[in-house]
Amino acid sequence: MKRKNTEEFLKNLEGKPSIFKNGLDRRDDEERWESTQESFGESITRKEWERLGKNAGGHGPTPDSDVSYEILMDYVKKRDKTKSKTKKKTVAELRKECKAKGMVYDAKTKLCRASKRKKSPAANRKSSPKSSPKSSPKSSPKSSPKSSPKSSPKSSPKSSPKSSPKSSSPIMELCDLKPLEELGLTKSQIAKYKKPSRKVNYPAKNCCGKKVIGKDGKTYVSKKMSNGSCRWIPAESKKKPLIKAKSNRTVPQFFDAWDDVNPGYSKWDYGTGIEPEEEVVTKYIRDTGKITGDIIYIGSGYESRQEYGIIVVDLNRKALFTNTEDFYYWNPSIADDDDIIKELTADTLFKNSKKAVEQYIAWYKDTMM
Repeated sequence: MKRKNTEEFLKNLEGKPSIFKNGLDRRDDEERWESTQESFGESITRKEWERLGKNAGGHGPTPDSDVSYEILMDYVKKRDKTKSKTKKKTVAELRKECKAKGMVYDAKTKLCRASKRKKSPAANRKSSPKSSPKSSPKSSPKSSPKSSPKSSPKSSPKSSPKSSPKSSSPIMELCDLKPLEELGLTKSQIAKYKKPSRKVNYPAKNCCGKKVIGKDGKTYVSKKMSNGSCRWIPAESKKKPLIKAKSNRTVPQFFDAWDDVNPGYSKWDYGTGIEPEEEVVTKYIRDTGKITGDIIYIGSGYESRQEYGIIVVDLNRKALFTNTEDFYYWNPSIADDDDIIKELTADTLFKNSKKAVEQYIAWYKDTMM
């Protein structure tokens, strides 16, 4: 839910201190940000915009100024360039790739090579001691008719089921990847396969029935579909079930989780740029049995914008929560309580969270103001 800056909203910000060192006031900040949104859309976030303003001149950058426009354009270009760079593979990922090829990783040459280790004779003798001692003592004391049925069923069923599944399942061959330019693809097709978002930067039809190691270190198989085309699918496609809330609550509430997700820091550390890792927050939500719609304060790495430290629990997401800028636009320092409740609960994200929003307002006034 994006808020449009109405004249009444901007008028309430007149005379309030700017978030920038050399800024005029809060109204000027919002007008500059609105102008940036019109020119750049979603290619630059509010956090990035404020960080640029504080690092370059101490006022909010705006596309209306030639200097500010160049700063914004340079930032977006450099950021997109760094995102497109491929991440350097770790040693663990390189070892996994070599293992998939049936080889080992050489730390000196940093390449895959065949293993120098020979099979020990003890491994070959593992099958013989099991068969000989069991067959000889049982066959010698007893008569031959009884020994033959005992020895034959034990040897045949044990050997056949263990060996048959391994031999029957074919070992999938690793696809030999060639440069995209040698596959006869068009420029647009090559650009499509080189996108950073793709897990496998190679056409599936050129590796049908074979496997490759994706950019994320996981194995992908090119599977032939019913229509004759080939498609990359993960080798292990088992999906983990979504977490179910442990709590018996049905009404979402507000929680100040500062002490739980930021151990070692006191309440006096509010606003010092402390922010927990995503895994810590996910574990907290899982362990404490939070439900969808719960509003939680976890802290923000943005010192002057602790509103960014508010999250909403969503158990249908992988991380079990989502961030939202609604709390920046609708915080009790610049908006009325009734307006906050009315606007936030109108959003589907907070449709059942009226009580949680009311608790959030009371907490904000007591802690942040």
